[in-house]
Amino acid sequence: MKHIIAITGEMRAGKDTFVGILQHILSPLYQVQRISFRDGLVEFCKDMGWDENDRTLLQNLFKSLEKNFGDVLLMRVMDEIKGSQAQFVIVETVRMQNQYITLLLLAKQSDWKFTLVGLTAPEHLRFERAKASKQKTGEVHYTLEDFRKAHQAVTEIHIPSILNQANFKIVNDSDLASLEHQAREFCNEFNIPLPKTQG
Repeated sequence: MKHIIAITGEMRAGKDTFVGILQHILSPLYQVQRISFRDGLVEFCKDMGWDENDRTLLQNLFKSLEKNFGDVLLMRVMDEIKGSQAQFVIVETVRMQNQYITLLLLAKQSDWKFTLVGLTAPEHLRFERAKASKQKTGEVHYTLEDFRKAHQAVTEIHIPSILNQANFKIVNDSDLASLEHQAREFCNEFNIPLPKTQG
């Protein structure tokens, strides 16, 4: 049976890192596919020669696509899920309520498992990560006011309410070992057998 694991979470809560860890620990025993709403935006930016790491550009592009063409990113993700042969499909990042509802309904109609995992971390840690990271254009220059203002963007503002609906919550306030431990706890909670660890 296919298991859709949808990921949501606050800015700089460690979503990509968690997904990488989860994919790593599942891969020895299972087929795992990672699907992202962001991929369609990134491909478009690359085709246009734009900076795909500019968060503001991606947010504006998302708004423009949604306004002019509807839920094209959601439909793309849905098609990828339906066509996937993987046992586990990890979908990141669920940012809108309609994305969550549509994925949940798809799983129910297809008799697949569905789990929403939400990531959070204290604001001061997330702000420090934004300042230290070079992944997103301009974040290194953020003030705390800038960081808080970024959470009001259309792609961020609904995340707190979606987080409240998560089946499993990750608090990423420590190191990678702690994050991996929580990933393994998630697997245990939802009866996903893992390979025995060495030592």
